[in-house]
Amino acid sequence: MAQACSTAAARMVRRRRLYMSVRGTIALLASLGCGAGMVAPMLHAATAKPRAASTVRIVGERKQWHDVQLTFAGPQTSETAKLNPFLNYRLNVTFRHGAKVYVVPGYYAADGNAAETSATAGNLWRVDFVPDEVGTWTYTASFRTGPEVAVSLDPNAGTATSFDGTRGAFTVAPSDKTGRDARANGMLRYVGKHFLQYAGSKRYLVMAGTQSPENFRLITSSTTPGISAGRRACPTPTSFIITTRTSGTGSPATPAGRAARARGLSAHSTIWRRRG
Repeated sequence: MAQACSTAAARMVRRRRLYMSVRGTIALLASLGCGAGMVAPMLHAATAKPRAASTVRIVGERKQWHDVQLTFAGPQTSETAKLNPFLNYRLNVTFRHGAKVYVVPGYYAADGNAAETSATAGNLWRVDFVPDEVGTWTYTASFRTGPEVAVSLDPNAGTATSFDGTRGAFTVAPSDKTGRDARANGMLRYVGKHFLQYAGSKRYLVMAGTQSPENFRLITSSTTPGISAGRRACPTPTSFIITTRTSGTGSPATPAGRAARARGLSAHSTIWRRRG
């Protein structure tokens, strides 16, 4: 009982000190000619309770030049809702590291796994960010709703809602990728020269050829009526082209991917051929 009373008393003392500090600041501002229109917002900001943290899920390797994905739990809606989630909601997340500040737009992600489930409804909103520095990055979410707010350039357009103001931090380590995984080189950027340059290693991505590879082997796999299916070898062994079709809801035709990877390809072309 005595400990509870002591804790309550200490809390009251802290509140009293804060109150007196705010009153003293207001009196000083008033003596300098600041009107109530300026003082009131300051008082509100000084005494307002901090916003409750929203549920944020961070996935991906937290390493330099790797994709880090932040998913926020927001309002339940759907792609066919009267309040269009792509037009009448806007998610912008501000990432900071020292003097660097990036504002990255987010998007409505339905159930968070729509590529596999083909979901059209859910309450998840997502942003993808590629950190270009190691160390601690902070983030602050701006989430607003209003008519056509998503296409407005006004940062104060619409009304703040749901998880707006949610903030946090995460730590980024150096990339550990080597070999064919070029993420350790950084993002490709145009630097005014013929070839694109990796931002990290400063190496150039040199590409040669027509960008239209010749056939080495043609593999088609399809269940659509009118689409040819079969396998045949082509006489020019210069590259590898696979034509295939996505089967099911969001499930890629994996034989095509396995065949390309087995041959060390970093790209593949998709060609649709219809008979009749």
